[in-house]
Amino acid sequence: MTNLTHSPEMPWSIDQSLNIDRVSMEELKLIFNQAEKRLDSTAKEGENIASRTTTMVTLMAGLLIALSGYLI
Repeated sequence: MTNLTHSPEMPWSIDQSLNIDRVSMEELKLIFNQAEKRLDSTAKEGENIASRTTTMVTLMAGLLIALSGYLI
């Protein structure tokens, strides 16, 4: 798992010095495919985090209910 940080002071922007005419179609396809793979992996990771969080909340709620039932 990678540790990525985002600096709020410097928002993402396109490099204006990039000359689109010099980039080949194959390079653009590679960039697009890599971006698509990264988006898919990010979405899957988000779903995994949500699933684990839901499971943990369910277990903790059950534990608290069982503990309070035992104490009463």
